Amino acid sequence: MPNFKDKITVEDRWKLAAFVNSLCPRKKIDKLTNKPVPDFLISSEYTEGKVAEKIDDPMWQAPDHDPKIVARADEVAENPRWNYIAMAGQITRGKRNFDPKVDNLWVASRWSAEDNAVYYLIEYHLRFLSTDPEYPDMVAMQWPAKLQDLFGAEKPYFILGDSKKPVDVWQVKMMVKDYNPTNPPSDAGYQLDVNVHEFNGNGFDALTDKETAPTVQVVDSIFKQGRVKVLLKRTLETENKETDVQIPTEKFIPVSFMQWAGDDKEKDEHMAISTWYYTILKPALPKSLYYMPPIMAVVFFTFQGWLVWMTKRTRKMYDEGKVKRDIIPK
Repeated sequence: MPNFKDKITVEDRWKLAAFVNSLCPRKKIDKLTNKPVPDFLISSEYTEGKVAEKIDDPMWQAPDHDPKIVARADEVAENPRWNYIAMAGQITRGKRNFDPKVDNLWVASRWSAEDNAVYYLIEYHLRFLSTDPEYPDMVAMQWPAKLQDLFGAEKPYFILGDSKKPVDVWQVKMMVKDYNPTNPPSDAGYQLDVNVHEFNGNGFDALTDKETAPTVQVVDSIFKQGRVKVLLKRTLETENKETDVQIPTEKFIPVSFMQWAGDDKEKDEHMAISTWYYTILKPALPKSLYYMPPIMAVVFFTFQGWLVWMTKRTRKMYDEGKVKRDIIPK
């Protein structure tokens, strides 16, 4: 490589270093892998009112992801946490993938009782996107289809379920618009043509498309500065309780992820996959949390004031001789 020492100013070097540093949110680093320690629990933040359906909304900027935007913290009650999801090549069956182009995802989540829906924002880094419709870029979330039948820590087989424990898969297929790998960087990014494929799996050779109406939406997506971002929305409950996962609140729910890099001809079992993680929809804060602290504070200070008043009153009565002091004889 050529030496850029004399070509880049000191100021530009610091800017370049800051940009590279910004690609990885602040996480504890595993010394063995030199990567962030995976977050095995994805907390879905409760949101008052409706959830913003735009990726660039401050509501979706987490404190450990983009400090400059999150400086406007007064606009949002609480920002969701970005969770690190480690990905590995599928090397168990079929066309194995020993060198996946994507080895991690970042996931943030919110849910709203008003919307009766949960949102998952998935982000990953990829240098080039596919322009071949036969090999679209894809990302998927996998859930136990019959969560209510699982006991304790039971989970389906992590590669598309098994004969006894089916899975519910939400697969997003993406084709980038007006894009060429040789294009210069675009400040606005590139929009994506997306469609969602929902299916059930009882094993890799037993995949069935759902016959019911779609339940998952992609409400926003973009490819910008080498980052793919997809925002998914799904109602907490559906009419088809036999094949669709029903998402409860305040309960740990197994979830896993899959990803295909179309530019690298990844397709079918030739993919990156994660192990099972857990997600939980955090409960809404009780209303008593807002009015009980002030009430307790008023009661405390009133009681303190009464104690001070009683102490001064008693001392005054002693001084005026209205109350005789008991003298203990020697």
